[in-house]
Amino acid sequence: MKSVESVAIHLCAPLMLLSMLVLGMPLRAATEDEKAQAVAQGYLKLLDKDNAEDAWGQVGQYWRRVTSKREFMEGVQTWLKARAGTASGRELVMRRTLSADEANTTNPESKVKGPVYIFRFRSEYPKGKFFEDVTVIADDNGTLRIAAHLPQPVE
Repeated sequence: MKSVESVAIHLCAPLMLLSMLVLGMPLRAATEDEKAQAVAQGYLKLLDKDNAEDAWGQVGQYWRRVTSKREFMEGVQTWLKARAGTASGRELVMRRTLSADEANTTNPESKVKGPVYIFRFRSEYPKGKFFEDVTVIADDNGTLRIAAHLPQPVE
């Protein structure tokens, strides 16, 4: 005869799995690449809300080494004027991950210690369509942060 605990486990496990599927809960942990993409998308959403201050909070040590907060804010204001409004659409059109060795060979000054995640989004704004290249790198403490944002018109 089966114990009550054994029966409960056999009955509960499928129900828990079904609940996770219905509620949209992930069945696996996000990969580092997926986490980096979420960081990039979160940063762009902050800019969509004209929230330069919180966007600066997402900028990591690699970008902060070469750009002051004042320069960042001026650059964001220039970008906000150029696009003239919030994105009405955005899609990921390219992603690339470079190992630390690849990144440091390409750009020896970077001295990154982990992967470099590069995402290209195609965004549609009131003043036109733009590619937005967003680079994400982990800071020394392991936190994924924005290392670069390069918008350019789609030609």
